[in-house]
Amino acid sequence: MDRRILLCLSACSLVLPCAALHLQENAGHPQRHPVPASQQAAAPRAVRLGILTLDPQAARMRPLVADLAAAEGFEVLPEESSTHAEVKLVLRFSGSDKAVAVASRSAREAAREWQRRTPGGLAEVCDACFDSSAPVLYVDLGRAASGPPQLMDAALSVRDALATLASAGPRTAQKGAMVSPAPGSTLPGSAVTFQWTPGEGVQQFWLMIGLWPGGDTLYSADQGLLTSAPVSGLPVDGRTIHVRLWSLINNQWVYNDYQYKAAGSVAPVKAQIIEPAPGSTLAGSTTTFRWNAGAAVDRYFLFVGLWQGGNTIFSQDMGASLEAVVTNLPVDGSTIHVRLWSYIDGGWQFNDYTFRAAGSVTPVKAALTAPSPGSVLPGATATFQWSAGQSVTRYFLFIGRWQGGNTIFSQDMGTSLSATVSNLPTDGSTLYVRLWSLIQGSWQFNDYVFTASGTQPAAQKGQLTSPAPGSTLSGPSVTFTWTPGSRVERFWLFVGTSLGNNNIYGADQGTNTSVTVSSLPVNGQVIYVRLWSYIDGAWQFSDASYRAAGP
Repeated sequence: MDRRILLCLSACSLVLPCAALHLQENAGHPQRHPVPASQQAAAPRAVRLGILTLDPQAARMRPLVADLAAAEGFEVLPEESSTHAEVKLVLRFSGSDKAVAVASRSAREAAREWQRRTPGGLAEVCDACFDSSAPVLYVDLGRAASGPPQLMDAALSVRDALATLASAGPRTAQKGAMVSPAPGSTLPGSAVTFQWTPGEGVQQFWLMIGLWPGGDTLYSADQGLLTSAPVSGLPVDGRTIHVRLWSLINNQWVYNDYQYKAAGSVAPVKAQIIEPAPGSTLAGSTTTFRWNAGAAVDRYFLFVGLWQGGNTIFSQDMGASLEAVVTNLPVDGSTIHVRLWSYIDGGWQFNDYTFRAAGSVTPVKAALTAPSPGSVLPGATATFQWSAGQSVTRYFLFIGRWQGGNTIFSQDMGTSLSATVSNLPTDGSTLYVRLWSLIQGSWQFNDYVFTASGTQPAAQKGQLTSPAPGSTLSGPSVTFTWTPGSRVERFWLFVGTSLGNNNIYGADQGTNTSVTVSSLPVNGQVIYVRLWSYIDGAWQFSDASYRAAGP
């Protein structure tokens, strides 16, 4: 497959990298043989969906999106066969602040639906951005789906967008329409006869009944030209039942979807892990997790990871299965987190569990190995590297101008063992680095000190400049302004009625060089202002006094 996908949508007003999405295949790729007309009516054929991924994180998300799309009636093609797709989805994680969708004109409703489901997401239609005749939806999730819950939400948003492209057929087609039971009603019991209109020009009907849109786990059968079907074995627990009535018109399968409420009433109950016992120590690197069925649960999804809600070890849609064999579990005595999702009446709910990994390893925090702690950094950019430690499941790096500070750099490093940091100061100042290690669910850290490259200028405190020291204030509200000083890492301002007092105002100013103070007295008394400057790990101050405004 030709994967020269250029990401420059310059024809769009959105800020995206590159010029067009080329979705063609190499001419030498094996072609899909058309289905003989004599076989087309054997069963409804879903819309063929191609999902292209542009980075490893998108590739990891693809199976989840594929499962959700399949439930909407799509036939998800292998990625290398996407040239045959009737609808194309392009997924990307760029790490940008905003999630973005760009659609061809024929997929504009999909982009609108995605934007409705994605808070803060940007969407635009751009026919010139794609050279494919099929509807194309490009979705850049940025960094919005950074955690497992966000990943599930993002996948569901994409699913809802794709649902607008799971064509129910030409709008002019007079498909069969369900008349009994009344759509949206409560079914009378476990056995129901469904009836529908004959439509016009319909060659054949097919009826599917399941627990999600397009699902057929309860019933799926060719109806010929019949306009009714008795169905038994339906649940009687009050859950939502999804019915899809397919009509074959002009040798094309088209459908109408309906929802019903099952007879009876059963309080929904999320599935629960029953084996191994929650909180227990796992037997080894391979474990079979088993759970009960819950009540009114349609399907299950299992996460296994190294922090709550994490899925770095295992992430899989289990369908209706009540167990999963998980391999490659750690054997270092660390804490293993398991999240069991239950799909109940159209929404995902979960229960969380913790287990102790087999084996025993003494936990050791990660330690910086380069640059050498205490050394002078090479310039404005430096790559920090650290050891893996023992039983550490993720890392977080702070760099700042005081111990524990993170004003220069603050980032979750996941399982990476290095970070390249730019925009470091080059003034010879002291820099503080804190390397966090997540060990058995708890964050621990090691601290380090470095010297920035360059020559350190002479330290100079901030000085009040406005209003002019010794002047009379203009009223009860005044904006105080000061110089930035040199090597000052942050400021703090006191305003009081005696020297060094802060009975009128006292607040951390960060790196700001001005602040508006209100509720000042207007009785002509002396007002004292102390500006604190934090330089090289110590607070220093400069004083000024003023005359309050008078009557």
